[in-house]
Amino acid sequence: MTAVGGWRRWSVLLLLAAPAACTATVVPPDGLSDARSRAMELERRVAALEARNAELAAQLAAARDVEAAPPGAAGPDAEVLEATPRLVSLSGGGASSEWSGDAAGDARPAVVHVAVEPRDGMSRVIQVSGACEVNVAFVDPAGEVRSLGRRAYRPKELRAAWRSGFMGMHYALEVPVQVPAGMARGPWSVSVSVTDGWTGRVVRWAGTVAPPAASPH
Repeated sequence: MTAVGGWRRWSVLLLLAAPAACTATVVPPDGLSDARSRAMELERRVAALEARNAELAAQLAAARDVEAAPPGAAGPDAEVLEATPRLVSLSGGGASSEWSGDAAGDARPAVVHVAVEPRDGMSRVIQVSGACEVNVAFVDPAGEVRSLGRRAYRPKELRAAWRSGFMGMHYALEVPVQVPAGMARGPWSVSVSVTDGWTGRVVRWAGTVAPPAASPH
């Protein structure tokens, strides 16, 4: 075989192999994945509708308050009432914990940090004038709930906990807790409730936080 003949033979083989190597494999759509995507989209729409309904209910309550006011009393017009953001839900923005001192007696002090985001009917983070309560607890292996700490924020304290910056907007809450000596390790449950001081509406959020890392002492 000459060099030219060999080159031509290899060229033909490469041309025959190229389509097989370059052909993309078409994967048929996964029915389960499609159903999961549709379910997630429906859940998103339902959540948006529920938030919108809650906001409309708050606006209706505010409008009724205006109607019930004595004749001649000053109050906002309908457009202002409609444009005012209303608290409808509470989201968690992260949680952490750390030791705040050495063990004393049968417990050791720690602090739990929680970031929460009040949201209106358009899922936008808003400030709230009202009160807040944070509870931290642990469910032991026997199923018993053991309270580790609780803190109540008055309206001025809650306002002072507002943070706004590059990382977004949220309320930075801190709860001192007492961790019993020898308590089994596991995630702590955190529950937060915020009460709108204007409407009396209460929204809640619950999540978990990892306990502080074990220390040698």
